[in-house]
Amino acid sequence: MKAAIRRIYEKKFNVSTDIEEGIFNETWNIFNKAVDEGFGAKTYSDPDFNFYQELRYNNAVFSAFLTHRLQNDIAAQLLDENGKLKSFNKFAEDVAPITDHNVKHWLRTEYDTAVLRAHQAADWRQFAEVADVLPNLRWMPTTSVKPDKVHRTYWEAKLTLPQTHPFWNEHRPGDRWNCKCYLEATDDPVTGTHVIEDKNQPEPAKGLDNNPGEDGKIFSDTHPYIENAYKGAEKAVDRFISEKILPLDDFSKTEDMFNTYKKYKNGGEVLIHKLINKKASDYKDILTIACEFAKQGETAIITGITS
Repeated sequence: MKAAIRRIYEKKFNVSTDIEEGIFNETWNIFNKAVDEGFGAKTYSDPDFNFYQELRYNNAVFSAFLTHRLQNDIAAQLLDENGKLKSFNKFAEDVAPITDHNVKHWLRTEYDTAVLRAHQAADWRQFAEVADVLPNLRWMPTTSVKPDKVHRTYWEAKLTLPQTHPFWNEHRPGDRWNCKCYLEATDDPVTGTHVIEDKNQPEPAKGLDNNPGEDGKIFSDTHPYIENAYKGAEKAVDRFISEKILPLDDFSKTEDMFNTYKKYKNGGEVLIHKLINKKASDYKDILTIACEFAKQGETAIITGITS
């Protein structure tokens, strides 16, 4: 953040048309860790690998919008009340509340919510697999020490509906910040339907009104970073993502996502994902281990997207 503030002050990049890579990389890495914790890290051979990559790709898009918003909020503090450039120390002092709020407080909430929603995405995909024997979903009580009253009606009524019920398209655990309710697949009969007959159902929070288990987005496009973005944000994000990240359409083309680093006469080989950060502190150690496996005739795959 300190380096980004200096770059913004010295106008090393255009805050309207560019994305500050330092903030982006750290943010993307944080949300990818949330996915790994909530959804589970997947490797090339896992059935959910492509969906896992989709989650991480959409994390990149969201992180780029977050970065554009933050860098412009910071840049707005460059000038004093007379329109003159502030000294760097004064500028850094004035943006401290912004960075403190976004990085220390709000990002913590976003991370915690991302972990919960990534886990709910994993659950949703599991529900589809067992729908033949467990066709219904029950809204389970929150595990929070301080329960959110908004969802209390659902779990107190033991609301149980078919997986295909339209109610789940509009309301689910995880549609409020830090919501710790969850769904459970069951073959128990439908019950508690009286609580959904009220037309004044609570609205999901902005950015949490989607189902990450279906669209692969931890946060939806109604999030304020996206819906209320600064002018030029969409173009800046599109250009940045197209230059830095493998296109989403290519994520299903797994055979094109890896480069062959080395092949051995015994058939062993090392494959490296195209989006691996080769400057990462542990990259060389991982590569060394992979080569040792390959020397024994194994196929070693260094996989995943790292920022």
